[in-house]
Amino acid sequence: MKFGEGIKYSWIRPKGLTNIFWILVPILGLFILIGYIVDVVNSIVSGQKEQGLPVFRGFGETLSEGFMYFIRAIPLIFAVMAVAGISAMINDSLGAIVNLLLTFFYIPIATINLMVKKKVSATFEFKNIFGMVFQNFVGYISTLIKTMGFFLVTGVLSLVFVGIPMQLLATNVYIADFYRENSGNK
Repeated sequence: MKFGEGIKYSWIRPKGLTNIFWILVPILGLFILIGYIVDVVNSIVSGQKEQGLPVFRGFGETLSEGFMYFIRAIPLIFAVMAVAGISAMINDSLGAIVNLLLTFFYIPIATINLMVKKKVSATFEFKNIFGMVFQNFVGYISTLIKTMGFFLVTGVLSLVFVGIPMQLLATNVYIADFYRENSGNK
């Protein structure tokens, strides 16, 4: 996905940006928003990026999707914290390096893999995850740079509030598209 396509993605179907308001619903809103973000990622991975932000599936389905993703992500969170913590206890510099490697080369693809495959074991498919990253390393670095640029642009747009929903709902557009291209989901 080209940089401009990622910026325009939310505007193909701007009505999808209104799903940010689910966050205002106490407790359940967070899970609904997470569920919608899972839907966004899955629509990109399945090759439907030209349609823009997906249509909201409904309260119950999206709430369930968000809650289940949250539950499935807990082992990933604990595993990353354990690895980063143990490496930092061994040596501060080692901890910083491990944290950097996890943050840039493992967590982004592992979370997309979890969203797509919907099973806890998807976060621990190390060969698959690192294979995607390192078999197309230049493409992956390009994806990270585009993602950082996306944050910069949406950060500026947040001054007029439109960047806030873009940033929350479409943050993963480049990484999800990289996943689609490198996982065989073309």
